[in-house]
Amino acid sequence: PDILHQQHQQQLQQQAVLSYYAPGFASVYQPKRQGAVGFAELLDKVARVDSEMRIRFTSPHPKDFTDSVLGVISELPNVCKQLHMPAQSGSSSVLKRMKRGYSREAYDALVERARQAVPNVALSTDIIAGFCGETDEEHQATANLLLRTRYDNAFIFAYSQRDKTYAARHLADDVPAPVKSQRLAELFAAYRHGQAELNRLEVGRLHLVLLDGRPRRDGLQSLQGRTCSMKRVIIPEQPVPSSLRALQQHFEGLPHQQQQWLPPLQQLYAGPVSSLRAGDYVAVLVKQVAGSSTLLSVPLAKTSIQEFAQVLGGTIINADAAPDWLVQQGTAAATAAA
Repeated sequence: PDILHQQHQQQLQQQAVLSYYAPGFASVYQPKRQGAVGFAELLDKVARVDSEMRIRFTSPHPKDFTDSVLGVISELPNVCKQLHMPAQSGSSSVLKRMKRGYSREAYDALVERARQAVPNVALSTDIIAGFCGETDEEHQATANLLLRTRYDNAFIFAYSQRDKTYAARHLADDVPAPVKSQRLAELFAAYRHGQAELNRLEVGRLHLVLLDGRPRRDGLQSLQGRTCSMKRVIIPEQPVPSSLRALQQHFEGLPHQQQQWLPPLQQLYAGPVSSLRAGDYVAVLVKQVAGSSTLLSVPLAKTSIQEFAQVLGGTIINADAAPDWLVQQGTAAATAAA
């Protein structure tokens, strides 16, 4: 009976550990000390301290993206819609040798859950090329992961041995350096391909941007900032409507016929305006993507996190969901800046 009781308790403990992590993920570490606050609860409490302060966190293990964590990120507009989900490899057999605690299938399922829970979420990852014993088939599985997932950012490195790790103690660093270099180049190409596909979706999107200063180039006439998905944005420096709601009321007050036929400059908002500076939130419309991920945009209105989310229903709005009055303001603002 004692043995059966002990086995039952071990099974209960194992089930508790598995339920604490994202489905399909495991860890050798004790998940939670008695009385400790879980990460979802902590994130929620921190975000509610100041609803106008952005909350961003980094360097988690994918196992920690439980449904409750994803729910907090989705619900609260001041929690940034960017997740760093280190995959390390797209091959289940390599992940097993790495002792990562999940399979490729579990990771793919997590990506799908994250994108369903947090629409337009930006994903980044860490990838290792040429891990111990990596075959060409295993390498191709990682390239497939990069193409399929389409990351906004990826940190890709060739494997190098680290002291005191399981791989250093038990596995041979047996992939030749030239093979590692070739595989590294192929993985970068796969990542860039997926990133380019994501960038094409950015044109026409509305973003909430936190300004942080001036760009190094053309800094006397431009301002720069970051979206909640961590994308760099550059806008021309010009006065903007003092709030998003004031701009909305201006366009709603125009007769429908004028909204359709007035030239852009005559539609331009003529109410109270504000200058922009670092620390301000501004609504922007993306016009072009420069380089790998810089969004060249036009400023629409000064705003706040809560106002943007309440007026538009989120902090990243797709082009096909952008309201006509903001698209018209973007056209007018771009014409005025030209």
